[in-house]
Amino acid sequence: MDVTRNKLEFLGTLWDREKSIMTKYYFSKMKKSKKAKNMYNKLVVLDSYTRGHMLKAYYEKCRLEFTVRFFQQKIDGNSHFEDGIEE
Repeated sequence: MDVTRNKLEFLGTLWDREKSIMTKYYFSKMKKSKKAKNMYNKLVVLDSYTRGHMLKAYYEKCRLEFTVRFFQQKIDGNSHFEDGIEE
């Protein structure tokens, strides 16, 4: 499970970087736009629990989609693979 933990840590690092960029952007636009102020307030409120939960859900979704695409490619590209599937 070290691989999964490492991937989640990497996603967390990317999340923090992107959140920082977005927070700075919306902070600079806050005085001119109510939408920017609203978005800034939402970004500031996000806590580490929410971050962790969202990253885990995102990781599982991506892993599932990759698995489906992988097997779909195997089925489409290899007729011998289809013979092994019982209906």
